[in-house]
Amino acid sequence: MDLKKREDLKDQLTEKFKHRFGHGGNKEADEVSVNSATIRKEVESFARKAPITETNLDRLERRIQSRAHGKTGDNASTVSKAISGVSQYTGLSQRSKSATSLVGKSLVAPRKHDWSKLDEYASYLHEQDALRQRLGVQALQRKMKLDLDAQVQDKLKRRDEALEEEKRHYENTLLELERWKQQEKEREDERHQRVLKEKEDRDEQLRYEKLLKDQEEQRRKDEEVQLVDKIVSEMEADQKRHEKKKEQTRRAMRKVFEQNAEAGTPNGIQIGLRRLRHVTVLLVPGWSPSFPNRILPTVQSRPFITDMALFSETSDAQVLSKSLPRPSQVLPSLRFPPHARESRPQMAEHCRVRCS
Repeated sequence: MDLKKREDLKDQLTEKFKHRFGHGGNKEADEVSVNSATIRKEVESFARKAPITETNLDRLERRIQSRAHGKTGDNASTVSKAISGVSQYTGLSQRSKSATSLVGKSLVAPRKHDWSKLDEYASYLHEQDALRQRLGVQALQRKMKLDLDAQVQDKLKRRDEALEEEKRHYENTLLELERWKQQEKEREDERHQRVLKEKEDRDEQLRYEKLLKDQEEQRRKDEEVQLVDKIVSEMEADQKRHEKKKEQTRRAMRKVFEQNAEAGTPNGIQIGLRRLRHVTVLLVPGWSPSFPNRILPTVQSRPFITDMALFSETSDAQVLSKSLPRPSQVLPSLRFPPHARESRPQMAEHCRVRCS
C-alpha cells in the first residue's frame, strides 16, 4: 500500500474513532470520552507497527474502547508495554483479553455514579486536546514555514550562485574576447610590419637592380664612347698613314718613272707621266685583317699597280702597267678574291683615288 492510501486510511480510522469515542460521540453508559490526540496516536502506532487486517482493526477498536472505559495511565502503560510490536495485534492470547476486560471492569465499577465529573474531565481533556491540536497545527505551520523559508533561501542561494556563475562566465568571456582581440591586433601589426619590410626589401632590390642597370648602361655608353674614340683615332691614324703612304707611293712612282724615263723611250715616258695623275688603285675588302679597306702596300720600295690600271681613260695605260712589276711577280701569295675580280669595273669606278 502506498503512502497516500495509508494516510487516507489513517484519517478515516481517526475520524471513525473520534465519532465513536470522542467528545459528543455515541458512547455507552460505562464509557468516557477519549481525546483526539490519543486516538490519533493509537491509529498512527497501529499503522506503524501492525499490518492492516480486519482482525488487527478489531483489536485497535478494542484498545481505544478500553481507554474509553476509564483505565488509568499506569494500567494503560502496562497494557501498552505488554502488546507492543507487531505481535500486539496478532499474538494476544485469550487470557490477555480476559485480563484486560477484568481490569476495565474493576476500574470503571468504582466510578459508576461520577458521570458529571467524568463529563467535566472529558470536557477538560477535549479542551486540552483542542489546545494541543492548535499548538500542533501552529508548530506544524511554523515547521512548514521554516521549511518553506529554508526552501526559499536555498532557492535564492542557488539563484544567486547561478547568477554569480553566469557573471563569472560573462567576465571570463569578456576577458577571453579582449585577449583574442589583442592577439588579433598583434598578429595584424606583425603582418603589417612584415608587409612593410617585404615592400622595403623589394624597393631596395629594385633600387639596387636599377643602380646596376644604370651602371651597366653607363659602362656600356662609356665603352661605346671609348670605342668610338678609339675607332676615330684609328681611322684618323689610318687616314694619316694612308695619306702618307699615298704620298710616298706617288713620290716613289714618280721616281720610278723618272728612272725608267732615263732608260726608256720618250713616248713611253710621256705617256707614263701624263697618266700618272689618274692611277686607279683597288681597295680590296677583307684583304687586311686590321684594316679591311687598306690600300695595297708597296713591296721592296717599288710600288706596283694591279690590273685595274686597264680601266684608265686610254688604252695607252697598258704600256704603263706593263712597264711596272706585277703583283704576281713580286708577292705571288697575294690574290684578289673571285668576287673582287668579277666586279673589278664597278669596284674600280667607286674606288678611284686621285693621286694628284
